[in-house]
Amino acid sequence: MTTVRLGQALIFLGLLCVRGLASAQSEYEGGPNPFWKEDTKEVTIRAAIHPKLPRFVFHILGEQGYIGTIEIWKKGEKKPSQVIYPEPVETTHGTRYFFVEDVNFDGYADIALFSYQGATGNSGYLYWLFDRDTGQFVFHPASSALDSVDVDRSKHVIRSFENGGMAGHVYKSGVYRFEGTELIPIRLEEQDWDQARHVLIRTVQVRKGGKMTVVSRRTIREPEWYSGR
Repeated sequence: MTTVRLGQALIFLGLLCVRGLASAQSEYEGGPNPFWKEDTKEVTIRAAIHPKLPRFVFHILGEQGYIGTIEIWKKGEKKPSQVIYPEPVETTHGTRYFFVEDVNFDGYADIALFSYQGATGNSGYLYWLFDRDTGQFVFHPASSALDSVDVDRSKHVIRSFENGGMAGHVYKSGVYRFEGTELIPIRLEEQDWDQARHVLIRTVQVRKGGKMTVVSRRTIREPEWYSGR
């Protein structure tokens, strides 16, 4: 296939995707539609929670750019096994508004719902962890409070990063691991601006003997571009 024909084919596929996204009701197998548009009313997502469990069906309802209800269905049931009523969430174009992923590395997938997008690039999600004993998804406040979470599956940790401003020179980052359903920090780094001294202070903590301990505190000179005097 020539480059021109390949380009035409890609454009055609793109138009088909856009037409699909514009429908008021859509269904996706194994993964979410990454866009929630103004005219979207409901989306159905089917996903596996565990190899030995039937696929779950997530029926997401909302209107006018907001998501308001998540119905969770199991195979053969005549009514939802669980209904989640989060605070109405306004989605941002291009965001991954809902996904199914094993966040706490227990072998069972959990669910996440888009929460916010900040001006400095921070973003957040609300997390519900799957409880294998009850078959329900339980809201997890600790992980839901983190910014810009990245699930590191190779090391079984989750990482967070919060941009506090000054072109990213002010920030907080963390590395956490799960012990059961408890989220444990194992490394925290914070860099803040000392206005009186016009320097940046970077503090690093790591977990030692079951508690977080400061292992370094570094003073960094004022960035050359800063003119806040």
